[in-house]
Amino acid sequence: MIDELESHLRDEVERLTRGGLPLDQAWPQAVARLGGPEQLAAEFAKVPAAAWLPGRLAVGALALLAVGLLVLLATSPNQRMGALLGSHVFTVVLGYSTAFAVAALAGWSLAVRAVRGADEAGSAGFRWIVTPLTLACFALTAVGVALGAVWASEHMGRAWGWDAKEVGGAAVVLWAGLAWVVARRGGRAGLAVGVVGGVVVLLAWFGPPLLDHGLPWLAVLALILVLLVHLAALALALLPGRP
Repeated sequence: MIDELESHLRDEVERLTRGGLPLDQAWPQAVARLGGPEQLAAEFAKVPAAAWLPGRLAVGALALLAVGLLVLLATSPNQRMGALLGSHVFTVVLGYSTAFAVAALAGWSLAVRAVRGADEAGSAGFRWIVTPLTLACFALTAVGVALGAVWASEHMGRAWGWDAKEVGGAAVVLWAGLAWVVARRGGRAGLAVGVVGGVVVLLAWFGPPLLDHGLPWLAVLALILVLLVHLAALALALLPGRP
């Protein structure tokens, strides 16, 4: 919470100084607009972090996805997919989807901030949910990459070949570790890192098939549109504006 309050204070000082106000005048105004302890406590108490609806919806959607994946893999008629490869598919898909959930929550928080200004309850909710989600993304994707390396070693004679899929998985693992450190602090920087995760996963998931054999033009168009949405959310986080 201290990090979040400091981020709001710095953003407000930056906004005021960009508007031409001297720093020695911008600082007390920013402190006054932030509010006193009683006002801040009231804002944080409006909605408990654990009751943040977008976060609960994201967790519910991921739980349904996990159950659906298990059922689909268990009933798949493809006998070539053994337990090892099936576990790889399950962990990678669920790990990538968790990164998408973090990006969606970050984008939602940025949209709310752009419309209504600083939202302490939403910021607290994002910080509450982003820690377990980024840890889950890191663990699931790391396990998936490791299982893929074992499968490749058994069936292709090498564990790691630096192809696009392998590099993409490693990139998602690195992002999840960074997001666990940065995004859980909230503020515009944390939200920006959350949005970046969606871009990383899009490139890791759909980049390799696009490079290998191409995709239908409708799929390429959808990919471009989703990337543009992520870039718009990233602009909300990086461009000067409402705190």
